[in-house]
Amino acid sequence: MKIAMIAPIAWRTPPRAYGPWELVTSLLTEALVARGVDVTLFATQDSITNATLAGPVPAAYSEDPSVDAKVWEMRHLATVFERAGEFDLIHNQADFPAHAFSRLVDTPMVTTIHGFSSERIMPMYEPYQDRVHYVAISDADRHPRLRYAATIHHGIPIEQFPFDSEGHDNLLFFGRIHPDKGAAEAITAAQASGRRLIMAGIVQDQGYWEREVAPLCRWRSHRLSRPCRWCGTDGDAGSGPRLAPPHQFRRTFRPVGGRGDGMRHPRHRDPAGIDGGADRRRRHRLSGRQCG
Repeated sequence: MKIAMIAPIAWRTPPRAYGPWELVTSLLTEALVARGVDVTLFATQDSITNATLAGPVPAAYSEDPSVDAKVWEMRHLATVFERAGEFDLIHNQADFPAHAFSRLVDTPMVTTIHGFSSERIMPMYEPYQDRVHYVAISDADRHPRLRYAATIHHGIPIEQFPFDSEGHDNLLFFGRIHPDKGAAEAITAAQASGRRLIMAGIVQDQGYWEREVAPLCRWRSHRLSRPCRWCGTDGDAGSGPRLAPPHQFRRTFRPVGGRGDGMRHPRHRDPAGIDGGADRRRRHRLSGRQCG
């Protein structure tokens, strides 16, 4: 079988730091190649893979400001569908834009839906469900108005996630700094528990960070001698127990390797970043700084 794998172009595949969908795409691609499947990965030209790498995009638009997201995403997808006849299957990991090309070719197409940013994107999903086979990443993530071929949870390379039975008393928040993720609430919860909180993740909402998170990172209490600390996108955030984030919206279970939930055991190294963004076309802030 010959598969065309469409990666997003927000970040390199696999990502250097943050880039959850690119990470999942890379893991799946490499696993298929290891099993003898002929995969052509359509991704940025600096991507790294054992598959056949193809595509015109010189660099990720979130890493190179000269790359216009809209222009190069269209060029990226056009390249895939111009070659559609070469493949037995097109597997789209890059959200809804590819659906616009789906009825122009005969090659079967699958889209893994990594999440819904809002109901506003449904006009690019619902009308195409008779042509594109949708895969959910969890049963809870299924939209009631869509038909699905299957639910397939993200896989992880188990050897990269050694279990530490001792752990530490610290708490770890691993996720986007965004109101939806409840970063401020996590700090409040840590303060109430008297434990130090280590925060690692991309600042996606700068205003929220400055108004509600950074100020809380400076508190100290009689039960807590050290403040919370933010490690940017650093995958080595120290030791601490896994803790579920206080999400401010209905959240689905997403294991490590996908647009994952925010807090997990810090010995689980994840330099590529796990957590996903609500809007893939938005540029993210990656500068590192410390709380406190």
